[in-house]
Amino acid sequence: MYDLETMKKMNGTNESVTINVGLNVGNTEPEYQLGMTVGLLRLKNYKITEGEWDGIKERVVVAEMPANFEMRKLIDATVALRQDAIAVKTKNSGYLVTNPTREVDISYDSNFFIDF
Repeated sequence: MYDLETMKKMNGTNESVTINVGLNVGNTEPEYQLGMTVGLLRLKNYKITEGEWDGIKERVVVAEMPANFEMRKLIDATVALRQDAIAVKTKNSGYLVTNPTREVDISYDSNFFIDF
C-alpha cells in the first residue's frame, strides 16, 4: 500500500497514472459494474478492453488518473466494486491496491497490465 507522496516519488513526476479495473465480480460482470466503476472513480479518460483474471476472460476499464488522486478513493473502490485489487502503473513502476476486507495473496505482474 502506498500513500500519495510515495506514489509521486515512484512516478517521478506529477503526470497521470494508469489504472486497470476488472469488471467481473466472481466469474461474471454485473450489469451495473461499468457505470459504478466510472462513477465511483469519476473517470473521464478511459477505454474498455478485454483482459483475463485467474483464467477467466473479462472486460477491463483502463483509465488515466491524475497523479494527485486520493489513494483512499482506490482503496474504497476495491470494496464498493467487490474487487480483489486495482492495478496501478506509474511512470517507473506498478503495484496493486488491494481490498482491505479480503485476504488477497496476489502481486503486481506487468505482463498482465494493459497500458492506456
